[in-house]
Parts: sequence; structure tokens; C-alpha cells
Amino acid sequence: MSPTSHHPELDLLRRQVADLARELAERDRVLHEQTRHFEVAQALAHLGSWNWDIASGEVDWSDELYRIFGYEPRARAITFDSFVSAVLPDDHDRVLASIDDALAEAAAYDMECRIVRPDGDVRTIHCCGEVVRDSGGQPLRMSGTALDITDRKRTEAMLRTSQERLRQALRASGTGLWEWNTETNDVVFSEEWKYQLGYRPTEISDSFEAWTTRLHPEDRDAAMAYVRDYLSRREGDYRQEFRLKHKDGEYRWIEARASFVTEPDGRQIRLLGSHTDITDRKRMEESVRESEERYRTLVELSPSGVFVFSEGQTLYVNHTAAVLMGAKDTQEILDRPTFEFIHPDYHQEVLEKVKRLLSGGVSVHSAERIYLKMDGTSIPVQVEAARITWKGKPAILGLFSDITERKRMEEERQRTVTLLTNVINATPDLIFVKDRDLRTILCNNAYAQAVGKTPEEMIGHTSIENGWDAEWVRGDPDKGIRGFEADDRQALSGQIVHNHAVPANVKGEVRIFDTIKIPLRSETGEVMGVLGVARDITTRIAMEVELKQSEARLHEAQRIAQLGSWELDLTANRLSWSPETHRIFEINEDQFDASYETFLSAVHPDDRSAVRRAYADSVRDKTPCEIVHRLLLPDGRVKYVQEHCETIYDAQGAPQRSFGTVQDVTEPIRLTEREAARSEQLKRLSELGLTLSGDPAEIFKRIVRIIGELFKVRIVCLSEIVGQELHFKAVYINGQVVPNAGRCPLDVTPCATVEMDKDVRLYDGVMERFPQASFLQDHHAVSYCGFPSLDAYGQVVAVTCLLDDKPREYTQEDQELLRVFGQRIAVEVERARHLAERKAAEETLYRTSSMLTALIQSSPVGIITADTEGRLTSWNPAAERIFGWTEQEVLGGQAPYLSPEDQEEGQALWDLAIGGGNTRGLEIRRFRKDGSRIDIEFWGGALRDQAGTATGAFGVISDITERKRVEAALRESEDRYARATAIGKVGVWELDVVNGQYYADTNLKALFGYGPDELSTDPFVWLKLVHPDDQPIAMTNWELVQSGAADACHYELRMVKKDGSMVWTDVRCHSIRDQNGRLTHLIGATVDITERRQAEQALRESEERFSKAFRTSPHPIGITEVATGRCVEVNDACLQLFGFHREEVIGNTTLILGIWPNLEDRVRFIERLKAGEQVRNMEFVLKTKSGALRYLLASADLAELNGTLCIVTVANDITDRKQAEEALRVSEERFAKAFQASPHPVVISELDTGRVVDANDAACQLSGYRKEDGLGHTTLEIGLWPLAEERACFVEQLKSVGSVRDMEVTLRRGDGEIRQILLSSELIELNGRQCCVTVGDDITESKRLEKALRLTQFSVDQAVEAILWLDPNARIFSVNDTACRMLEYSREQLLGMTVHDIDPNFPVERWGHHWNTLKQQGALTFDAKFWSRSGSVLETDATVNYLQYEGQEYGCMILRDIGERKRAEAELRRSHTFLRQVIDTDPDLIFAKDRNGRFTVANKAVADWYGTTVEELIGKSDAEFTANMDGVEFFRHNDLEVFNSGMDRFIPEERITDAEGKTRWLQTVKRPIYDDQGQVHMVLGAATDITERKRMEEILVQRERDLSAALQERERISQDLHDGILQSLYAVGLGLEACKSLISKRHDPVAKKFMATLDHAIGQLNQVMSEVRNFIAGLESQVLQGGDFSTALRTMVETMSISSSTRCRVRIDDEAARRLSTEQALHIINIVREGVSNALRHSRAKQITVSLRDLIRSDRLAVTDDGIGFSTRSVHGVGHGLVNMAARAQKVRGLFAIQSKPDKGTRISLDLPKDTHYAHN
Repeated sequence: MSPTSHHPELDLLRRQVADLARELAERDRVLHEQTRHFEVAQALAHLGSWNWDIASGEVDWSDELYRIFGYEPRARAITFDSFVSAVLPDDHDRVLASIDDALAEAAAYDMECRIVRPDGDVRTIHCCGEVVRDSGGQPLRMSGTALDITDRKRTEAMLRTSQERLRQALRASGTGLWEWNTETNDVVFSEEWKYQLGYRPTEISDSFEAWTTRLHPEDRDAAMAYVRDYLSRREGDYRQEFRLKHKDGEYRWIEARASFVTEPDGRQIRLLGSHTDITDRKRMEESVRESEERYRTLVELSPSGVFVFSEGQTLYVNHTAAVLMGAKDTQEILDRPTFEFIHPDYHQEVLEKVKRLLSGGVSVHSAERIYLKMDGTSIPVQVEAARITWKGKPAILGLFSDITERKRMEEERQRTVTLLTNVINATPDLIFVKDRDLRTILCNNAYAQAVGKTPEEMIGHTSIENGWDAEWVRGDPDKGIRGFEADDRQALSGQIVHNHAVPANVKGEVRIFDTIKIPLRSETGEVMGVLGVARDITTRIAMEVELKQSEARLHEAQRIAQLGSWELDLTANRLSWSPETHRIFEINEDQFDASYETFLSAVHPDDRSAVRRAYADSVRDKTPCEIVHRLLLPDGRVKYVQEHCETIYDAQGAPQRSFGTVQDVTEPIRLTEREAARSEQLKRLSELGLTLSGDPAEIFKRIVRIIGELFKVRIVCLSEIVGQELHFKAVYINGQVVPNAGRCPLDVTPCATVEMDKDVRLYDGVMERFPQASFLQDHHAVSYCGFPSLDAYGQVVAVTCLLDDKPREYTQEDQELLRVFGQRIAVEVERARHLAERKAAEETLYRTSSMLTALIQSSPVGIITADTEGRLTSWNPAAERIFGWTEQEVLGGQAPYLSPEDQEEGQALWDLAIGGGNTRGLEIRRFRKDGSRIDIEFWGGALRDQAGTATGAFGVISDITERKRVEAALRESEDRYARATAIGKVGVWELDVVNGQYYADTNLKALFGYGPDELSTDPFVWLKLVHPDDQPIAMTNWELVQSGAADACHYELRMVKKDGSMVWTDVRCHSIRDQNGRLTHLIGATVDITERRQAEQALRESEERFSKAFRTSPHPIGITEVATGRCVEVNDACLQLFGFHREEVIGNTTLILGIWPNLEDRVRFIERLKAGEQVRNMEFVLKTKSGALRYLLASADLAELNGTLCIVTVANDITDRKQAEEALRVSEERFAKAFQASPHPVVISELDTGRVVDANDAACQLSGYRKEDGLGHTTLEIGLWPLAEERACFVEQLKSVGSVRDMEVTLRRGDGEIRQILLSSELIELNGRQCCVTVGDDITESKRLEKALRLTQFSVDQAVEAILWLDPNARIFSVNDTACRMLEYSREQLLGMTVHDIDPNFPVERWGHHWNTLKQQGALTFDAKFWSRSGSVLETDATVNYLQYEGQEYGCMILRDIGERKRAEAELRRSHTFLRQVIDTDPDLIFAKDRNGRFTVANKAVADWYGTTVEELIGKSDAEFTANMDGVEFFRHNDLEVFNSGMDRFIPEERITDAEGKTRWLQTVKRPIYDDQGQVHMVLGAATDITERKRMEEILVQRERDLSAALQERERISQDLHDGILQSLYAVGLGLEACKSLISKRHDPVAKKFMATLDHAIGQLNQVMSEVRNFIAGLESQVLQGGDFSTALRTMVETMSISSSTRCRVRIDDEAARRLSTEQALHIINIVREGVSNALRHSRAKQITVSLRDLIRSDRLAVTDDGIGFSTRSVHGVGHGLVNMAARAQKVRGLFAIQSKPDKGTRISLDLPKDTHYAHN
């Protein structure tokens, strides 16, 4: 492009600039006129404007702003500091912070602050401003407005002061205000109202619901009813009391007072009221009415069943007894005969014990019994019983406890021991126990069978004695044998020994054992032996060795084939890689965390989802997976790999493992990518060429992005050269484009060399070459490529550079492409410069006009203009905010805020403004767009042109609605305050302490009967109104506040009203102090509390009257609670009657006081009252404190006092009257009562005739006759004397002596029973006749008891338990024969001994405490040890019962010898613990299950597998611990087979899911366990973990598969090389040979030269073909490395057949072997491998022969077997093995043949001709 090609564009620019100049001049004229009009508007609205040049600090103020700050316009130069110095110091920081925020774009500049004028006047202004910024976002200047809002602020302050005064007064008086609009339901609560309930103002809403929801539930209905009633009648004052819920959850009593406010229209819709907290008053009233309240609940619980038995029936049982016996309630037990609950086997024994107890015998010792529950089921119980008295009668008190669990545990322990013995014998592991002498004391069958013995033969012998090899037992250091005796002794030292590989000779074969040995400890912790468990791991070790060999072969094959493999165990998320895979991924094997997630982390992030999805789809669809993806290497490089994989599934279709290969395919893909990149470069460049116009900045951004993406560099920087600087126009960084990124010096950068050379420059290590170029250091640049952009004059206008953090190469083609980009950039740079020049001119014009526009637009006051016709021509945003109409809605029309009635006024006002009249500060009302009315302040004036002609008018408008509202609110607040205090009878006052003035409101004066203008402000005048007796109270509180001891005070005073009457007041006040703490004011409130004081006084007087009447009554009066009997109040007469002091009675129940000798009377008394029946003069007997009984006539009523139901009882003492009546009655009935009440039979009869005159009840009961049957008849007539002689003898002695004493006679009852009687008789005279009074004593029972006692003594002497009777001094005074035998003393020796003699360990001094404990508990049971005469220790179960007989105390001690039981239990525990240790130590899974599949026994290994404990496992099934239901069903099926067949079952493999969700494999043996009846009741199982073995087997199979795949891949590669390259070379060789025959026909020199050249070429060709063959041989196999062909072939065949029973033979002729080339040898080895492998797997041959024979014409290879063979005619197709062998035979020019017949074996042969050659021959 030539330099002149730009001239037309410059001419066009010049014309445009001239047009702009003319346009600017016109705009300047209009702007000047607008500025003048705006200054007038500012003066009218007290609105100043300003402009601040930030760089220079100069500030330009409008004239009005000078006046606002107190200066004459333009009187002084203004700077930013001038403004700051005028700001009030307290506002400095806030103003500066707001300006900083605006400059930093953090917030707009819009704030209020205070300024100080030069005359000291403080004014408040509202400041607004905007920031103007350059293209880089840097602030250039600020402009804005300032509005004087001092008057508005003063009005607001007055309102706050008024509200604060009201708030303080109300706070002082404790009065909360509220207002309720009953029409709209709007409610307003004062702060004090909310403080009364504990809330801050913002914590509770102003709503009617806020009041109703806090009402006490008991008060809500009444309070709401009162509100509804008051609203309906609207008469008088509103006044009610209720409880409101405080924030702390408590309720406060509130007194609410209110009255309606009459509205201007006469309506009464607003209720204005007050709240006063009267909680303290209510509590005081409550305390006067209430007495002390207390409730008592007595609950007796016993964990044992308790019963009382008497007279053949159960009289009482507790709740526990009912539960234990399965009854719904206790009554079910009481309704049934007692013995129905005792097992019949115990009836007789229990009967005897009951009789013994009831007859006064000793207590029964603790015994075990069987009880029967309500449903007939039996439970074992432990019973203890003793004799008591129940309602005056002998009874038995019994306690019994359910011992079912104890019995079950004893049986379970014995069963478990048996079971564990079976368990350890079932495990295949060797389990043994040795004592400290290393002798076997226990072993299982497996341990004994290892040496050919039985367990019984092993017991008591050492390991060597039991047949273990001495060398393996004791060890041999020379041979490196440790000896397992060393492990035994280490375990005996207390250590647990785990030896993973212990060799031992078992039946002549060395086996390897994994052994663990654990010390066995006694109960004292002493090591008493060693427990060992050994597992045979010989087979596992052999498999591990084979696995390692297989892995080594596989890794070698992969290295040769350059093919990596991997395996992923999906059940364990375990990933394994071959070494070749690690090499491809370039990851060290030691640093690889083998998991699928770690593999994914190596995959390129962009490919991970595709890899994950492809693999997941393959697993789901059960198809092979093949994918090519990228790897992101640690150094940032990217590789491409091709993955192949397949997945193996279990029988249920669940994926188990995945196998695959990986191959590096980076280079082919890189080549394809380079081709695509070049195509993309050309495409993007062509796209860029189409962009010929637009914003240069956007084009710069697009260019750097295209360059960055085409060349794939980290950074592309496009810089314009401006002077000696680089201006970064656009920078591409890691995919992001940053415009205008800054600037830097040109000379320190490599771009300077580009400018100098005006061509592309390349640098590596650029940071070191240009260390001062900071942008190179910041981005760690290594490579640099810079290219210039030249303008039309050949000057470099821009430099673009490409940076990267690694070395880069740029081809000539790349550099040429960059030069094209440079030309495009130069065009855009020139265009951008022309556009910038034009924009600068426009900016100058715009800046001047926008300043004025910004001021108007940001003004806080509305500014409008209109033409002479009144049509609006401008309307700023403030006007829009004030009126609601937008500028678009009003321009060109009349003012919309004028209503029809306002039109005339508005037009007149507008005309006045145009005419220059006074329109300043007019307050008028106008309409908003939404229809609402607002108050505005209006300033107006005329708009004139340069000639002074009016062209229109302007108006400055301020919204003063809020100010008007504040003024109205102030007036309303003061009015509300006056009303509220009047309603609550609250007067507010203020004491000006400094000036000595006392100010009171009209309410306070009205409280004292004075008018508003009465009473002066002299504080002493007010003090005189205080009652003289209360003036000290007022002065004391004043002194406290004045001295600073208190900030507030609260007290009550009596005040004297104007009429001389007295009023009670509640006075509250708080102090106000200045900054120095000096008291300046007291603000307070005085509340009229006269009504409250009068009510309290009346309440006290009423209570006093009741108290006096109550206490002085001559009749006993008492108040008690119905529920508890607690005494609430009693009078003096009541206290005097019962002999109590007042404090003994109040708060205690009548039961505690013991005044009810008969509780049924109290119950009857209360029930009658509850039933609503009157209780009048009901007679009771009550007991006094001294125990005396008093007879009372009582009248009572129920009354509810303070929410508690009480009985008010008034009584009359009639004891004296009752005693007199009783004395008379006793005197009259004394004889009859003595006669009838006698427990002995008494009969009065005539002496001569024997006729019965009278008989008492005891006589009738003894004789069996009714009284009426005997009276009037003789004793002989009724048959009372079976022997008349005995009666005659009795009568004769009576007549002769006059009396009879204790004559034993025989009498017959009415039922015929003969009784033995002792008769005593006296003669009396009755009605003139001689009679006798005869008293009898039935001794029949005592006779029987004497006999029984003798029998009992015999039984006791013969009892198996030893019985000793003790006195309180521990002396033995009676023993039975068993005690003598047990202790080996004679009866006489024992009777002279004490307990301490047979138990020396029992201290003498402890006997007293022991005896007292026995007396308290009645019986003691414990284990005790006693010494016999021979010195042996007897372990006993001792029961001691406390007895009283004839005033004497005794102890009966029963001893039961439990020594044998103790020894058995200890042995059982030791055996159980030992066997438990044994099976828990065994790593095998050992368990037993019942028929329901629940575990009855399990060792720790089972619990660990299921992730639980043995305790949690017992009683549960497999299904409760695993989600694998198929596995659970498999276990269950095998268990049931054992149950049903009764035979052992061996399961070679079964699968289980452990606690971690992993699948494990077990080999299990299950056998039946029989019960005593010979039935299978459990199955015992022992399982060995074979997971590792399974895994190794599968790995071996996979390794073989991988090896085969690698070999096949290697074979494919060699085949391709052979068929592709070698055959092509061979064809070339044939062509050359053909040329030789043609050239040989010519004999000139040229022909000879050509012939020589052909020979040389053929030689080189043969050499190349030889090298290719050698390379193919290297791919084929490495088997020949390190040995000859014969050795390699023999080793291979031997290795293949080592694990097979087939015999393999190899025969090789040395001559034939020597003739083989390396390639032939490799192919032959592969053919033999394939043939032998097929024979081993499929032929079932007993013998396989491999031979290489030297024949006449050829060398013959043969593989022959004697297996099953096959028919060659019936074979359809062949397998890959035969194809591979045939292909290899073809490669070595051999003749391949196969011969086979069914059952005749197979023969494979390969004939190699001896004259076979290669190359082109």
C-alpha cells in the first residue's frame, strides 16, 4: 500500500471536524442559556452544584453552593480541602469514606453530613454526585449537588425529642400504651408495652393476634368476651385484668384501661389504652388467700413378686407378682386358689412348710420351686418366706423371683461345652493344648491323625513321644530349623506367636503350616499352658511359586510384543498392571495406587467420561470393549492408547473381573492431527480475511484468539507501539482474551528487535536473554516468536508475539502465515488511530454539555421547564420520583399534577413566574400519578433568551410531604401522650435540677384536683403536697439520685389533694446527667394507685375478720386436701383437741399425723362428699397426738380453694358422752361378753340332771352342735359323752371336792369325731339351782402335734442339710445329726461351741452387726466355708432365719454342702473358656445352627466375616447379616440336607459375601449333631477360606490366556513382516535376477558395468532380507536365548507336562538339530508347543512322543500320542492351532501332515527338505 493511498480518508476526516465545530458552537450557546436558568433554579431551591477535577484538586461551586456554605459567591477559590475543612469534624471520616467508595465504584455518592459556616452556624446538607471515568476506568472528575436540609432535620429532631420524652415518662411509670383501630384492626404497641413482656421492639409484631395469642388459656374467653361487650355498648371506660405470657414463659398479670377517641367526623373507631403490670399486686393478694400447698405421692415397687397368705387363701399380691404370673391385674391372682399356682409335685412339701410357719415354727430357708402361670406354663422360682401377722392373724409373707434365665444359662453352658468339643474335632486345622511341661492335654482329631494316633493316645505325652520328628520339634540351627518347641516356650512366656511357615514331617512328607500359638491363663492370670492352631498351607505355597513363574513368562512375552495387559477385580476394586503397561503409562510400579479410580486419574480429563461410559456399556451389555483415548502424563505430555477388554461374570451374571490390553498409538494419531491442524489454520485465516470492518478492539481480540488456537500456544500478545512503549491491545492467555492489558517499555523486550528488523524473530530461553521484561517472567516464557505489523509508510506500528512455557519450533510456512496476520493487524491499527482522533473531538464537546445534564439529572429536587403555552419541555428524574410520571409521559403536554379544580390556580402561578412575580417557597398540594395527594414547596421563574424575551418558565419543586407528616405526627404524639396518661391516671413531670424548675403536665395537676394553670414550677410547692409523714421518703430517694448512688427510684407516697383529701401515688423517675456525670434533670411519672391501696386494705380487713372468726371458734375446724389429706388450715380449738402445735399440722397429711385409726372411715367420708351427699353430724373416732381416741360429730362440705379440691370440716367433741355410754354398756354386758368372747368352750349345766343351761360359741364350735340344739338337753341326750363312766367320775369328783382341774376326758362331736379335752369346773348357784360352770380346752391338736414333733425331730436329724440353732451370742444350742456328721463333731461337742469355732475366718467383733442385719431382714442366704474337726474346708450354701419364741431370739442356720457343685461349676467354666479360646483362635469358620438356620455357636472368625461380634451373631441367621439371598438359600439348602439325611456333607466350594461386601470362597464340611433322643437338632460346620487359592487359580488361567494372546500378537507381527516386506523383497530379487539374464546377452563395457551393479544390489538385497529374517526371529521367541535348540525343546515339553499325568518323551538327532536355522528352530518350537498343548488338553493320551529325525531327503519333526484320536473325514473345519502350525510349516518351506483315527491316537509331522534355501533363490 502506497503512502498516498490514505489522503482521501484524511480529507473526509477534516470535513467531519469542521462540521463538528459548527455544531459545538450552537450547542455552546444553548448550554449557556440553560446554565443561567439552572442557576436561578438552584437559588430558589437552596440547591448548589459542584464539579471537582480530581487530578488538580480544583473544585467549581455554583453561586448557591457558596451561599449554603456561608460565603458570598466567588468570594474565594475553592479546593477539595476547602470542602473537607468545612465538614463538621465528627463527620470527616464518614464523608471521606463515602467519596472513596464512589471513586472505587463500591457505592454511589449519596449521603447527609453537617458543615460549619464561618459564623459557627452548623447546617445539614444532602450531597449527591457521580464519577466520570476515562476509557481505562480511572476516575477523572466528580460532579454533583448539595441541598440544604437543616430545617427538615430540626423538625425531625423535635419529633424525636417529643417521642423520647413520652417514652421515658411511660418507662418511668411502668405503663405501656396501645392503640387499636377497631375498623381496620390495625394495632400499635408502645415500646414499654413490649418491654413489660420482655421483648425488644422488633421482636413482637403490632397486631391484634400478638395480644390474643399471649393471653392465658384460662383468661382468653373471658377477655375476648369483655372486648366484644365493650365494643357493642361503647360506654364508660374499658378496664379489665388478665394474664399475658412473658418472653421467659411465665405469665404476668396486666390491668388494661382504655377509652375511645372521637374522630373529627364524630366516629369512635380508635381505642387508646394503657397496660400496667400488676403481677406483684396479684401475688400479694394470692399470698393472703392461699395457704401452703404440697402434694405427696407414695409409690412402693419391688422387683420380686410379693404375696401374703393366710387361712388358706392369698390376701395380697403386688403388681410384680401379677406380671410374673401372667395375670392382667392383681385381682386375677386373688380370685384363684393359692395352690393352683404351685406345681403339684411341690404341694405336699409346701403344705408342711405352711403349717410349720403358721404354727409358730422357724422360717423356711430359701428354696427353689416350680410355679404355674395363669396360662398353665411353668416357671422356676426362688422363694423366701417368713411368718408375719396380717390384720391380727398369723400369715405368711413370701417373696419369689423368676430364675428361668439362670436355669437356662446353666443348661446352655453344659450344652455349649459339648458342642464346642464337637466343633474343634470337625475342623481340618490341627488344634492342640500343651501344659507348662509341653505335654499334650487336649487335641482334636486332625492333630492326632497327623501322626497316626487317636486323641486319647496323645494326651499326657510330649510332641516327640507322640511321634513328631525330633529335628522339627527341637530345631537344628545348622540346618536353619527353628523347631516349634521354641514357639511353645515363647507362648508360655505370655506372648502370642504367629509363625507363617513352619515345616513339619507328616507321615513321611514335609508339609508347611501357618501356626498361631496363644498363652492360656488361669483365673488368676497365670499362664498355665499354650493353645496352638496350625493350618496346612503346602499346596498354597506351591501354587504361589507356579504363579510367579507364569507371571515372569507373561511379562517377558509382553515386553517383546510391546503390548501391555491389565486385570481389574471388580469385587475388590483392585487393579493390576503388567510391567509393560506401567512403561506405557510412565508410572513407577511402587507409586501406583492400584484401583480403577487411579487409572481414570491418568486418563486425559476430557476423555474420562467416554472411557467410563464405554467400559460401563461393555460390562452391562456383556460385549468386548475397544476404545482409543488419551493419557495425560505427569510432565504434561499427551499419549494416545488403544484399549481392548473383556469381562468375566459369575453364574448369576454378576461381573467379577475384567481383563484387557493396552497399546501406544500416539504417533499415527499425531500425524493425523498435524494434517487437521494445517487445514484449520488455512480455514481460520480465510475467515479472518472476511472481517473488514467493525470495532478494532473486537478484531484485535479475535485475531489473538485465532493465532492462539491455530498455533496452540499459551500466550499471544498484540501490542501497539506508542512512542517508546508497548500498549497491549489484546492478550490471549490459556484460552481467555484480555483487552487493554496494560503497557511496558519497548526497549527491554524482544519486541524491540522485531521493530528494528521489521521481520519475524524467534528466541528460546527468552527469559534469560531479556531479564528486564517482566511480562516474560510473569508467564514463565521459554519460547518467543514475534512478528511486526507495518503501516503504509513501512513503519512498525505493532508487534505481536507468541509465548510458551516450553521450546517451540516455527516452520517457514508458519512464519509466512504470521506475516499475513501482521499485515491484517497493521490495517486495523491505522483504522483504530483515526477513530480515536475523531472520538477525542466528540468527547470534548460531550463533556461540556453532559456536566450540566448530569447536575440536573442527579438533583434531589424536581426541576421542570415549560414554554409560554405551558407545555412541558423538560422533566428531570427527581420530578419523576415526586409525581410518578415519566419524562416520556409528560413532555409536550400540560402539567399532569393539576386537578380540574387546580387548573386555574396552576395557570395563575405559572403566569406569575413568567411575569417575574414572587413564586418563592410556596407550599401547595398537588396530585401524584397514583391519585394520592402530596405537599410540595415551589420556586419558579422565567426563562429568557439573549434579548431578554420570556421563552418559558421553570419550576423547582421539593416534596415536603414527609416534613408535613412529621409535623402532624408530632402534634398527634403529644395528643396521644396526653390521652394515654389521662386514661391510666398517669401524670408526667420533669425536674430541671440546674434551674430549679418543676414542670408537670395537666394530668398530674388533675390527679391532685388542680387546673392546668394552677400550681407554680417551684419544686418546694410540690413537696408540700406530699403527706407530712411521707416527705422523708421523697427526700431520701432524692438524695440517693442526687448523690449518684442510684440512677432511678421507685416509691409510694400519699399526696394531699386540693380539697384536703388524700390520694395514694406510685412514683417512678430516672435521672439525666451531662457528660461530666452531673445531674441535670429528673424525668418521672406519678400513677394514682388509690383504688389498688383501698382494695388491698379491704382484702386484709376481710382476711383478718375471717382469721379471727376461724381461730376463736370453740368448735374444731380444719381444711384438708381431698387428694392427699394434707392440712391446709386448722383453728386453735382443733390444735387443742389433738394436742399438736400449728407447725406440726400445716402441710402434713392426716395420715402422717395418724389421726385416722380406721382408714376406711376416711374413705367413706370422702366418697360421700364426692357423691354430693351431705355430711352432717357423722360420727368418727379419731386419735390424738398422745394416742388417745376422741369421738367426734363432724359436718363437712367440699370447697375448691385455689384450684384444689378441699374438705372444710367442723366437729364437735362427744368423747365424754361416749365414754359415759360405754361405761354403762360395759357394766351391763361384762359377763355376757366374757362368756361369749372366751376362746375356750364354756358350758353352764345343772349338776344333777346335766341339762345344758347356756353355752358360748367356742363350746358350740367344739361340740359341733348349734346352740339351740343343745339348750334344754342333757349332755348324755345329745351324745357328748361317749363313755358315761367318764361323766360319772367327773360329776362325782365335782360334788365331793367342789371343783375339777384339768381332767382329761374324751368327748364326741356332733359329726362323730372324738376329741381329747381337758375339763375344769366350778359349782355355782343359778336361780336357786345348783349348777356347774365347765371350761374345756381342746388338746386333740396338741396331742397330734406332740406326735408330729417327735416325727419332725426325727426328720430333721435325718435331713441331708446340716441344721444348727444359734442364740444371739453365736452359741450353738441345738444341732441335727447331719451337722454332726458333716462337721465331724459329736452333738455334745458342738453344743459347747460357737460359730467362730467352726468358721475361724469370721471375726468375733462382726457378729453383732451380722445379728442386727439378720433381725432387720428376717433371713440371710450366702455361701460360707466351715472347718470340720479334721481340718477340711466345707463349702456350703448357708441360710439363716431369725426366730422369736416365748420372748427369746434364735437363729436357725441350714447348711447345704455345695463343694462338689462348686468344683463341677469351676471345671465347667474352665472347660468352656478353654474351648471357646480354642475355636476363636482357629482362623477357619466354625459354627453350629439349629433347624431354623439360627447360629447357636460361632467362633470369632465367623463374626469377623460378617462384621459383628459373636454375641450379636448367636440367635440370628445368615440372612440378617448379608444381602446375598442366593448365597443364604444355598447355605440353608445344605444345612437341611444334613438335618434330613443325618450324614456328613462336604461342599468343595461355596460363596459368601463378607462384611465389606467382598465375595469370598469357602470349602466346608457339615455334620449332624444328635440330641438325647437321637434326633438331629443342630448342624455343625467348619469352613476354610479358599478365596486366595481360587484367585491364584484364576490368575494362572488368565496368565496363560494373556501369554497366548501375546504370542499370537507376536506371531501376527512376524507374519505381516514375512508376508509384506520379505515377500516384496523376494519379488524384487527375482526381478533383478531376470535383468541379469537380459544384460548377460550384451558384451559391451556398459553391460558389464550394469552386471556388476546388479550383483552388488542383489548382495545388498540378500543382506537386508537376512536382517529382516533375524528381526522376525527376534519377534518369534526368546526360548533359544542362553541355550541350544535341543535343550530349549526338552525344557519346554518338560515344563508343559509337569502338572500332567501324561508321560512325554523327546528324541532329537543331533545332526538334524544342527542343520536348523534360527528361524526354523523357532517355528518348530512353536509347532511342538501347539501340538503338545492340544494333546495334553484333548487327547487323554497316556504317552506323547516328540521326535526330530535325520532322514535321507529331509529332517522330519513328529508329535505322536496314543490318545482318543479323531476321524479326519468327519472334521468340519479346523481350529486355530492346526492353522497356525500349517502356516508356520509353510514359512519354513516344510511339508505339514496330520494323521489320526478314533482310539488310535494322532500323529503330526513336518518334513523339512534338506535343500531348502531362502532369499530370491
